Amino acid sequence: MRNWLAGLAGLKNLGHLSALGAVKPPSEYCIGDRVGIFSLINLSQDEVLLGDFD
Repeated sequence: MRNWLAGLAGLKNLGHLSALGAVKPPSEYCIGDRVGIFSLINLSQDEVLLGDFD
């Protein structure tokens, strides 16, 4: 429903949560990588920050 409404408003389709694939080790992620429907904004020893910009 969100993707349909977002498309009508000109926002991008984020995909589906079911699109998550196999989990990579944390050392293989880089800033900007896609993690499911989100982008990796920051990664530290104690925190992961995911988000998306419309």
